[in-house]
Amino acid sequence: MHWYWQYGVSYWLAAIGSLIFLSAPFGHNTRRLPAAIRAQMFLLGLILLAWSALGWYLLAHSVDGTTSLAPAPLRIIEHTKSLLAGIAIGLFSSVLLNRAFYSPGKHGVQHLTNQ
Repeated sequence: MHWYWQYGVSYWLAAIGSLIFLSAPFGHNTRRLPAAIRAQMFLLGLILLAWSALGWYLLAHSVDGTTSLAPAPLRIIEHTKSLLAGIAIGLFSSVLLNRAFYSPGKHGVQHLTNQ
C-alpha cells in the first residue's frame, strides 16, 4: 500500500472527481436541476481541487517519510486540508440527500415556452 501514498493516487482521483463536479452543473442532463444543487456541485469541485492541490504540495515536500516544511506551515496546511475534506463530505452528502437530485425538473424549476 506504500505505492498508493507515494504516488498520490487519492489526490489524482480527487482531481478527476473535481473536474467532473466542476463541469457537471453545465451539462445537458443537469440543467433541469435547481440552482442550489448545481452550485453545491460546483463548490464541491472547487473544494476537491483545493484538497488535492494541498495534498500534492505536502507530497512534494516529503522526503523519506519526513517533511522539509517548518512545523507551523505544516500544521496550517494539514489542518486546512482536513477542513476542506470535511466540507467536501458535507457538500457531497447534501447533494445526495436532496430529493431534487433524483427527480430533476419536478421541484419548482419552470421552463419558458412560447405558448
